[in-house]
Amino acid sequence: MNTYGETIVMGRKTWDSMGHEPLPNRQNIVVSRKAGCMSMSTVQEYLATHTDAWVIGGACLCESLWKPGDILVLTRVNMKVSGGVGITLPPMREVWSKDFCLYKFSINILE
Repeated sequence: MNTYGETIVMGRKTWDSMGHEPLPNRQNIVVSRKAGCMSMSTVQEYLATHTDAWVIGGACLCESLWKPGDILVLTRVNMKVSGGVGITLPPMREVWSKDFCLYKFSINILE
C-alpha cells in the first residue's frame, strides 16, 4: 500500500511481466529504449522533481536510478520463485523491520 495513489516507475520487462496491466490507483510509468515509453533521461528529470515516485523494478532500472542515501522499502516473501531473475541488492542499512507470517517488511537506507 506504500505506492497507493503515487507514481510507480518500472522497466519494460517488469511491465511485460505484469501482462501490460497497470497497477490500479497509481500513475504507472514505463521506461524503455523503445518508442512509446519514457526514456531514461526523461525519467531521471521527472524523479528529480517528484519525490512521490517509487522505482519498483527491474534490476537494470534500479541499478541506474538508486543512489546512496535513497530509502528502500522492501517486502521479502519466504518462497521460491521458478524462473525468476535474481537481483543483487546494493549495500544498505536496515532501520526498521517487521516479520508477519511469510513476509518481512523493512525500511533501509542505501550506503
